[in-house]
Formats: sequence, C-alpha cells, structure tokens
Amino acid sequence: MDDDDFSADALAKNRAAKAAEQRRAQEAAMQEDPELRAILMESKAVQKDTLISTQNSVRTIKETIVVADKTSATLNAQGEQLDRIENKAETADANATDSYASARELHKYKGFIPLSLKNTFTGGKKREEDSKLKSMNKKLDREEGRLDREAETNRPNLAGTPKTAGDSGGDETERQINENLDEISAGLDHLQAQATSMNQELSRQNVSIKRVEATTEHTDYTINSANRKIQEFM
Repeated sequence: MDDDDFSADALAKNRAAKAAEQRRAQEAAMQEDPELRAILMESKAVQKDTLISTQNSVRTIKETIVVADKTSATLNAQGEQLDRIENKAETADANATDSYASARELHKYKGFIPLSLKNTFTGGKKREEDSKLKSMNKKLDREEGRLDREAETNRPNLAGTPKTAGDSGGDETERQINENLDEISAGLDHLQAQATSMNQELSRQNVSIKRVEATTEHTDYTINSANRKIQEFM
C-alpha cells in the first residue's frame, strides 16, 4: 500500500471514529429527553427491521443463485449434447450423399435404360436441395459469428461485484446491514451475468437446432431420392 492509500485509509478511519463518537453523544443526549428517547427507540426498531429484511434478501438471492447456476450447468450440458447431435446429423447427411452418388453411378453400366427413365436421374431437384442447404449453412455461420462476437464483447463477469467495506464508524447493526447490502449487490450482479450467459447459450443452441433441422431435411430428401432411383432402376 503506498503513502496516498495509507493516508486516505487513515483519514477515512479518523472520520468514521469521529462520526461514531458524535453518534454516541447524540444518543446519550436523546436518552435524557423522553421524546427524543422515543424517536431513538423507533429508529432502532426500524434499523432492526431493516437488518432482518436485508438478511432475508441475502438468503433469497443465495437460493436463487444456486438455482440459476444449476440451470446454467444443465443448459450448457444440453448445448454439448446438441453439438453431438449436429455432428451426427452432418455425418448422416454425408453418408446419404455417398449413397445417392452410388445410385447415380448405376447409370454408367445400364446403357439400355430408356431416355425417359434416364432423365429422372439428372439430379436437378437434388442440386436445388444441395444449394438450399448450402445457403442455410452460410446464413447460420454468419449468425454464429455474430453471436460469438457479441459473447466476446459482452462477456459476463460471473464472479460478481467485490464486497466493499461498510462504514466502520456505525454500530454493529448498521455494519451488518451494510455488509448485507454489499452481498445483495454482488448477488444481483452475478444473477444478471448468469442471465446474460444463459441467453447467449440459448441463442447459440437455436442456431444449432436450425442447422440440425436443415441438415436432417436434406438427408431425408437425399435418402428418398437414392431409394427412388434404385427402385426405378430395378
């Protein structure tokens, strides 16, 4: 700690000590006056209610954080599972495309097939479906890139806001209230960061779902086309 920090800290403690001394003197004077004593008692009662209220708020926020953290962990696990499904869907689509190509290869060995039947193997509709999937993937790639940039720019701080020291010049109840308020503030910051993180994960998963849907639709068309060509050939 440098000299400036030490001087500022010492000055703050000195001011707090003077404030505490003045508070004690005021309370002593108020005790001698019935009306002021009543005001003091009411103030103490309000202070006690405030302490209980902040304690309840701290407990509620801690419980909410536990639920939010569990939900976030579950959401992340679902995202990993969705990634695996997406990979499997792409593998299945590649296999279906290979099957389709094999079906088309049969044309080379059946020169006696009528021209009208050969025309069904031109693959015009298949190329259209391939182009549609390619276009969708490009669109989703751009969306994923945008989400990644936003996530990097708005990366949440899940550590929350560090606690600040309360006014050491106050009494014990006031000190506890200040500590509770600091904890509430840090808890709210954590929940806000967690909510941002979960929203980003949901957006990313939405892109993955769209990609799986597009890939699955393309795979289904490719398999049906391959089966139809084989059946027509036979």
